[in-house]
Amino acid sequence: MSGSRRLRVAIVAAVIGCAFVVAGCGSGGAKPTTTSSASSNGPVSIIVTSPTSGSVVGAESVTVRGTVTSATAKVEINGHAAAAGNGAFAGVASLHPGQNTLNIIASSPGQAPGTTTLVLIRQTSGSTGATEAHHGETATATTKQRPTSTVTATSSWPATTAAWTVVLASVGSRSEAEAQQERARRAALPETGVLLSTQHSSLRPGYWVAFTGVLSHDEAVRRQQQARTVGFVDAYARFVSAE
Repeated sequence: MSGSRRLRVAIVAAVIGCAFVVAGCGSGGAKPTTTSSASSNGPVSIIVTSPTSGSVVGAESVTVRGTVTSATAKVEINGHAAAAGNGAFAGVASLHPGQNTLNIIASSPGQAPGTTTLVLIRQTSGSTGATEAHHGETATATTKQRPTSTVTATSSWPATTAAWTVVLASVGSRSEAEAQQERARRAALPETGVLLSTQHSSLRPGYWVAFTGVLSHDEAVRRQQQARTVGFVDAYARFVSAE
């Protein structure tokens, strides 16, 4: 083989070798990776630590304290901002005489709001025991004593149904409750009725209740605002158990 021929063969071999090296380098490079940033967050968990739901208090206001699972959560008590930080909150709520329902909402970016309800009884002087009767049906209006009589009531609440409602008035006699129901009808509030709280374990016993609606929680919050707009300024959302 001549010298020029040997030179050409050497050049071709070198070119082929470089091609294999380049291809090998490409296949041996870093492999692409895939990541998933999708995540789902549940609602903010909120717990009231004091006072205890169902407590009887004598003051016009109360400090509500509790914890939340989000360190950055914002907390509102009946629409008013509470001090919150590092997973704890505290806020002052005004109370009217009788039963008060405090709706507490915690919200945090990227999570659904969390809600809870606190029921407190504000006791005033002279509110510890008047008893009234109507058509032989008696309820004891008291913040300390359970009724001792067995009462059979005609209730507008659907049997075996657990739901939210809006309490328009919580009073000592059926006649008073029916008067508030009639007032609600005239104000065009839908689904009005009366019930005896003693027949529902979620309610404080001994009261006749005028209500509007058999609702979900969110519907009850909206109905509460509607009721307050038409003159029932103390109306509040409340869960009613089936029994």
